[in-house]
Amino acid sequence: MKNYLVFLVFIGFSLQGKTQSNLEQDSKIDSLKRVIELAQHDSIVVKAMYAWDDLIYRSDPELDLELNLAIDSICSANLDRKMNAQEKNFFLEHKSYATGNLGLIYNARGENSKALKYLFEAVEVRRVLNNKKAIAYALNNIGAIYNEQGMHDKAIEYYTKSLVAHEEIDNTRGIGGALNNIAIIHKSQGNYNTAISFYEKSLQLKIENKDSSAIAAGYLNIGALYLELEKYDTASNYFTKSLELSEATNDSSYIARAFVNLGAVYHEQNELDRALDYYLKGYQIQIKRSDQKVLAETAVFLGSIYYDLGDIKQAEEFAQKALKLSFDNDVLQVSEEASNLLYRIYKKKKLTAKSLEMLELYISLNDSINSEKNQKEVIRQQYKYEYEKQAAADSIKSAEEAKLKDAQLLAEQVKREKQEQQSYYLFATLGLAILFGGFIFNRFRVTNKQKNIIEKQKEKVDTAYEQLEEKNKEVLDSINYAKRIQGAILPPAKLVNQYLKDVFILYKPKAVVAGDFYWLEPVNGSILYAAADCTGHGVPGAMVSVVCNNSLNRSVREFGLTDPAQILNKTRELVIQEFEKSEDEVKDGMDIALCSLRLHSDYNEQIEKSKGESNRGLSGVETQQEQGNDTPNRGLSGVETQQEQGNDTPNRGLSGVETQQEQGNDTPNRGLSGVETQQEQGNDTPNRGLSGVEVHFAGAHNPLWIIRKGASEVEEIKADKQPIGKYADPKAFTTHSINLQPGDTLYTFSDGFVDQFGGPKGKKFKAKNFKSLLLSVQSESMERQKQLIDEAFENWRGNLEQLDDVCVIGVRI
Repeated sequence: MKNYLVFLVFIGFSLQGKTQSNLEQDSKIDSLKRVIELAQHDSIVVKAMYAWDDLIYRSDPELDLELNLAIDSICSANLDRKMNAQEKNFFLEHKSYATGNLGLIYNARGENSKALKYLFEAVEVRRVLNNKKAIAYALNNIGAIYNEQGMHDKAIEYYTKSLVAHEEIDNTRGIGGALNNIAIIHKSQGNYNTAISFYEKSLQLKIENKDSSAIAAGYLNIGALYLELEKYDTASNYFTKSLELSEATNDSSYIARAFVNLGAVYHEQNELDRALDYYLKGYQIQIKRSDQKVLAETAVFLGSIYYDLGDIKQAEEFAQKALKLSFDNDVLQVSEEASNLLYRIYKKKKLTAKSLEMLELYISLNDSINSEKNQKEVIRQQYKYEYEKQAAADSIKSAEEAKLKDAQLLAEQVKREKQEQQSYYLFATLGLAILFGGFIFNRFRVTNKQKNIIEKQKEKVDTAYEQLEEKNKEVLDSINYAKRIQGAILPPAKLVNQYLKDVFILYKPKAVVAGDFYWLEPVNGSILYAAADCTGHGVPGAMVSVVCNNSLNRSVREFGLTDPAQILNKTRELVIQEFEKSEDEVKDGMDIALCSLRLHSDYNEQIEKSKGESNRGLSGVETQQEQGNDTPNRGLSGVETQQEQGNDTPNRGLSGVETQQEQGNDTPNRGLSGVETQQEQGNDTPNRGLSGVEVHFAGAHNPLWIIRKGASEVEEIKADKQPIGKYADPKAFTTHSINLQPGDTLYTFSDGFVDQFGGPKGKKFKAKNFKSLLLSVQSESMERQKQLIDEAFENWRGNLEQLDDVCVIGVRI
């Protein structure tokens, strides 16, 4: 049984913009740039950047990312200072927009760990703002990302949270979307009756809202389920309803999908010519729309029907197209079906090697898709939702009964007091003098009592202040002690100076302790050294760095490894083992550039001839402390906060239309695409002779840069595009070997330098500028290089906050 087209709701959070001509848009952008350049307050800069981003986010994804990162950075910096309530609300709202947008941007780039980080941050900010609708949409988007990754237990958890949040504010559109998404996961797990129930609830809400596109999508989803159940007449009826409604509204996307699904009905009933006609109608519309993911789905259907018709050439053409499109667009389910179809095609053509290759790919993809854990978690989350909903209802009922009882008691008390008052009036005249005397005495007693209370409260305040000072001292002492511990794992200057004669290390933690660290280990005539960047910064990053540093040491000292790639492979294994001890899923790890320098026998003689007896030491391996907040205290100057306009559904990502994703058999939306094969860099290096130094390099995300003596450009040795830690598709790391000559300089670094915002326009420093900076200082000593690079960083940063830890290592041969 095939898997047919269903719709997943993925909703962004942004302000609705208007369509404009390019000329008008350019004019507006120029005006906004001038506003930013002349602005005297950060609130004006933020507002202008946000308006600029709203104009370009569809057309310029890179600028979209930079603008939202800048907005988030400026808002975070201002929220760290004291401000009035109006200012705080302004920066919180724009941080909410920026983090929500960054979640969608990184998801579109395939960087889902960063996407989730920003979406979780958006949820927290929106909770402070008490923006319940925005919280519900962010929870929905978190669920959608987990669903793309195939983590259906997490996906249904956050879809359910989104559903509850929408129900609290009676947002029928959001409720419908959440019900739709929960139904999709139940369908992918084979729980068809449960899925139909959720789909029908969702469809009813869409009909009440008179949302034509959403209704058409609902018909398609329910029809796809009945097709899975082999109830072909019912499925065809729903697909026809969707087609008629889509044609009435001229919605080409849903017209194409309806055609394809009708073709699937006839395909299942072996009416092959009729099925092919419908498939081709849908495919032609999709080509005009350039919807690559849906084209991949339809291509595999066409390949399958041509195979059934006996047209093997056409079947192979469409199957290969489906496999390529699915890899390029991360549609794992289609990759699985296309690889299975190609296996059958190659087997029929007696191409044994290709057939075996496709069979292995199919089995690998199929194993990834089927997860017994996810099936159990879906059921558990559903029961949990029903239980919490019933518990909430019982709690409301109990509260109402308690209110009624309290009201009855209050009425009886009022009645008693009234009777007592009537008795008091009978004796009022006789007791007047006594009451007056009692009043005077009572005031005296109350005054003394209040005085005692004030003195006791003052004692409590003084005690609390002393306790607070003590706790604050304990925290600061703990952090400073953590700094000492982290300093103990860093190689001392004496050791670095002993093995790397001409070197600098620029090490600038964002806080007292850092996630970045540098590492050095001499072993078997080689010198291993590395610049590493662990997840996070501050105390959390430092904790991860201890685990990663220990794993590096064990890989070399305990397991006796010297090859950089083998060291990284073993380090990754050890790091994952450490974090898997936790009951929670930990995806922390590190990026690293690891070098192994091996000296040839005549190297020292060449060095002595070229440099004499000079012995340059480690040029300042010192940790620079955070410098404090130099940013002026800027106010808002009357800038008003933008509110969400019009439609509940924001206009980012796939918003506004419940977008169809192929869920299939519990399929993540990401396949094997984007896995780049690292080429060997060493063989491309000119043969500079064996009289120098041979360096072996392996990297996780972070590259090695080499500047040859007298060269005018940087030679880059690329790293493998995977971290040291848990990763969806891990590969063995690659060792690159390069010959060096005296005067060549090696640079390894974390991403903190190139990612720093600053300069006149508040943009990232970027790798291109960093290369230019390194080339410009090649004539200087290593100690002077460090000083110039540090000055360049601080000048670029200016008054902006340092965003991340910085570690740069330069070694001259």
